[in-house]
Amino acid sequence: VDPVQVLEHEDDGCAAAFQEQKTPNRLLGALPPPERVEGMPLAALEAVPNQQLATARIYGYSGWSQMLRVQLPAALPDTFIGIRLASGVALIAAIVAEMLAGRDGLGYLMSSAAFSLRIPDTFMGLAAAMACGLAMNQIVVVARRYVIGWHQTMTHLNTTR
Repeated sequence: VDPVQVLEHEDDGCAAAFQEQKTPNRLLGALPPPERVEGMPLAALEAVPNQQLATARIYGYSGWSQMLRVQLPAALPDTFIGIRLASGVALIAAIVAEMLAGRDGLGYLMSSAAFSLRIPDTFMGLAAAMACGLAMNQIVVVARRYVIGWHQTMTHLNTTR
């Protein structure tokens, strides 16, 4: 099912709230579903290969020690992917919320500038949103390198060559 069609459906609560403005519906419909972003760490914990779990049992790890020493390190790369996706979704959601219901903030600035045809202010807001997105992404990338730099080294994905 296309999320845009779901949001534009007349019986949907979101679409009823925004019947006059179809653009926010399409923008919200373009976001990845929250269960996909939030479920990534749990799916990563469940995706640890059975060989690694069996090896951990052979070495005497069980319960929490197996979780902390095998499953959690194996799940961290996918968890950081989820954090990276979630940070972008959070930024978009905050800006859209400010556009629709805010009286200040970046979304309100862009919306009011666009409606009053202040084109330079609108593009300044877009540039500020882009800078915020790039900064959030860079923070997650640096945190990933700091926390799980070993993963990048082990998988030969070193991009600093």
